[in-house]
Amino acid sequence: MSAARAKQVLLIGWDGAQGESLERLRAQERLVHAAELVQQGVAVPLRAPRPNFAEASWTSLATGRRPHEHGVLIPPQPRSVVPELRLLTRRQGQVGALWNHLRQAGLQTHVVGWPVTFPAEGLQGVIVSDQFFVAPPTRSNLSIAPAAIAPAICTLNVSPVDIAEITLSQLCPTDRSDLSPRWQPQLEAACRRILAQAATTFRVLDWLLKERPWDFAAGMFTGLRQAHELAAWMEHVEPTATAARAALIEGAYEHHDLLLGQLLLGVGPETLVIAISTTGEELRSSQSSRPLARRELADFRAVLRGPQVKRGLLAGPRSILDVAPTILAVLDAPTETSLPGQALCDLFEPPLAPHPKDSADVESDRWDLSALEPFHHSQPPTDPTVAHLVELGYQDPDTVTWRDEQARARGNWQLNRVISLLDAGESAAARNALADLAAEHVNWIAPHLLLAEQHLFNKDFSAARAELDWLSWQGVESSAYYQLCSALDLAQRRLSDAAENLRCAQRNHDYRPGLALLAGQIQLRLRQWSPAAAAFAEAILHEGPSPLAQAGLATCYRHNGRVEEAALAALDALSLDPKYGRAHFELAAALLALGRPVDARRAVEAWIASDPAAAAPYRIAASLAASPQADDFRLQGRRVVRQRRLERRSHPAAGA
Repeated sequence: MSAARAKQVLLIGWDGAQGESLERLRAQERLVHAAELVQQGVAVPLRAPRPNFAEASWTSLATGRRPHEHGVLIPPQPRSVVPELRLLTRRQGQVGALWNHLRQAGLQTHVVGWPVTFPAEGLQGVIVSDQFFVAPPTRSNLSIAPAAIAPAICTLNVSPVDIAEITLSQLCPTDRSDLSPRWQPQLEAACRRILAQAATTFRVLDWLLKERPWDFAAGMFTGLRQAHELAAWMEHVEPTATAARAALIEGAYEHHDLLLGQLLLGVGPETLVIAISTTGEELRSSQSSRPLARRELADFRAVLRGPQVKRGLLAGPRSILDVAPTILAVLDAPTETSLPGQALCDLFEPPLAPHPKDSADVESDRWDLSALEPFHHSQPPTDPTVAHLVELGYQDPDTVTWRDEQARARGNWQLNRVISLLDAGESAAARNALADLAAEHVNWIAPHLLLAEQHLFNKDFSAARAELDWLSWQGVESSAYYQLCSALDLAQRRLSDAAENLRCAQRNHDYRPGLALLAGQIQLRLRQWSPAAAAFAEAILHEGPSPLAQAGLATCYRHNGRVEEAALAALDALSLDPKYGRAHFELAAALLALGRPVDARRAVEAWIASDPAAAAPYRIAASLAASPQADDFRLQGRRVVRQRRLERRSHPAAGA
């Protein structure tokens, strides 16, 4: 292990944290240890592949795989009558996690409380599954591996009744005058459970770090999510108890910060510490149509501190799929070449050098499931007391409920698999799965919305119109439906219809991803420059900078006489996508309006160099150049057009 960058790696997860609360409390200097960790390391925003509910996202982080690859595609079903659907288990996963690869490399690993790790699997170390902290009856050899260490781990458990009053006051203040006495016992009991679970997680992880040899350790703290859920309940039952809710949230963050500080004291300077927290209000399953653009700039934030780690905030968001390859590279363990993520090599000085290994040479723990689906039983066992009635045609209510829930869960599982495939860019497989899903569930709206959107992205406008007509016959009037109608009308240059459908999509006054960008494009086509600029600015505010929005701003600024701002906006668009032709055109037009024809011609030549298959830059370059160079540009443009016509004749379907 001489090539390893760090002697040990400690991974800490804060599930359910909110970025706004983190930043506010850190600015108030109330999260001392978290702030110190940020100052001493590098902070990286991370995006999660969809569907991005908590269990799927944390499993994607641990495996380095997308949800359709690791198989965790629906959240737990706590109210199901069938035990199979109540709990997400490790056996629903399809690939090995990070610690499986570290075990195969001969490294000592400990995992505490990570989602979807039940039943516990054997490692070269200790694993305490997430269910150990949830349900006491599961504290057995199924929750802890190896089983021989289970008695020692159970002695570290903290019961809610063991929480001291001074500790309870961190979350539940002694002055609860703004909360009705009716709810105070429930609030206190919930706070005790949160503190007990956090204390148990800390004690188990701290004991393993101090008493057992380790190369990699991971621990998950779920108390912040529970605290936010408790605050939401309080707001529902007692809207006036704002002080108690604020004290609960602030106390939960401060308590977790203290636990983080205690863990950091126990590791040496040769340890790479990776602390990861969520940044949104809540990660939830995506059951609706695929948005035309992402609203979230990042779903997670990671802070890395350790040997050879740079300092500062990394501007561009990365993916949580990059975390597992980074840890493997830091510990010089073999990394599968088929992993979709890439190691964050540029966060280290000198940069990391991963140790790639062909996927066929890396042993991976897999579980044999029927068609990769966790719903493979035809029917539940019949109650013997009503078996004779069932033979006579009696419908057992439990059986009917079981079938309905299984069908609903299976449909959501399939839909989320399609969403994951779309996120991975596997459009053909996603469209085939969508067509099968729509045929199987003839009255389900969501698959048809996704199909309409995919047809629109692929410029198959007739198929997109057919799906939208079907949705209209079903009486669908959602914002997503009208947004797709508006986008299709815009693509077919039916501007008045596009504007009308856009107004219908905006009538609920709720923000939808891609809606502001669509509004800007429609206003741009209608030559309404000021409203278009306002729409593009709103899109940048909510969804982050994009080449389309920046180039749209450049067009609006240029027509409003703000030529210098137009040039700057075009440069911003090119910094995001150097091959974006519209941005090259706007930059050349702005430079020409500023009286700089030489620079304008250079901008067009840069456009030609970045996209030599486009005909437009040759025509523009010919208009800016003098003969005989202008004749050369015209000749090259004709060659490009001729080549394009030949390609259309040889591929008539693609040309159509």
